[in-house]
Formats: sequence, C-alpha cells, structure tokens
Amino acid sequence: MTTPPHEGDLPGEPFAAPPDGPAAAGPRRRRAIVVVAVAVGVLVVVGAVVARVLVARSHSDEARIRTLVSQFAVVVDDEDQAGILALMCTEEAADITDDDDYDPSRPPPVDPPPHRPVRVSDVHVVGEVASAHITRPDQPGATLWFRKEDGRWTVCAHAQDDLSAGSSVSPTP
Repeated sequence: MTTPPHEGDLPGEPFAAPPDGPAAAGPRRRRAIVVVAVAVGVLVVVGAVVARVLVARSHSDEARIRTLVSQFAVVVDDEDQAGILALMCTEEAADITDDDDYDPSRPPPVDPPPHRPVRVSDVHVVGEVASAHITRPDQPGATLWFRKEDGRWTVCAHAQDDLSAGSSVSPTP
C-alpha cells in the first residue's frame, strides 16, 4: 500500500521538513543554551566583583580606624590602662609607661562612668599615618592621629609629626 503524498511533496522527491520543524530546532536550542550560559556567567562575574568591592570597603583603612576609635573610647571611659596601651603605637605607649605617674598595678575604677558615644568624621589616610576628627557629648571636637604598626592601626599622637615632616593629609578615596 502506498502512502499518499504529503502536501508540498512532489512525486519522486524525498520528504522535506519545513524550515521551522524538528531539524531546525536543534541549532536554535543550542544557541539559546549558549546565550543563557553566557548570561549566567556574566551575572556570576558581576556578582563576584560587587561582593569583592563591598568586602574591600568594609575592610578599608577608614573602617578599621573608625572601629579603633570606638574601641579606644570604651577603654578610655573604663580607665583601662592595659587596654589603652594595647591600642596605642609603641612610641606613645612608651611615653605613658615611662612617666613617673604610671602605675601598672593601679586597679580600674570600681564604678566607671557610662560609655559615651563617639562620632568619627573626616578620616584621612596617607600611607601608614592617618587622622580623624572625633566628637563626644559635652566635649569639644578633637583630632586623633594614627599610625599603622605591624599591619594594624594604632592611636598615635606622634603620627602628626610624621605627616608634618613629609606630606599633607588627604581624604581617603
């Protein structure tokens, strides 16, 4: 039994699928998969870059200095000599410990005053030295100076001399 010819078939010619039939779907499908894979790859790369920038900002020198100022304010409020010395540069800590009034065995106050908030602004970093303007309730604003020692920021009034000797303070980017 013979099969009647399909519409569009000419006698003696093999059956030809229309251009949008199953034979044409293979290359289109592969192209769509490639486009989707490339788009996903681009999104992953963009996401990684954005995440890296956010992490870098949170670990920037300015963020570290702001954290240091907060820690320093707490140990000052608590009159914690060891804590204060631990956050200072070697040179400034030596100035304190070499002073005749320094007593390492002095106990902290029994009832320290409450911690007061500290506001940090105008953080400026130049290489291994920095400054920041700080304000606290009922006190005039002041500038704190910082020096990076052994990879960590320390409170260091002597850092002002470092800046005066060779460079000016400029804002962090």
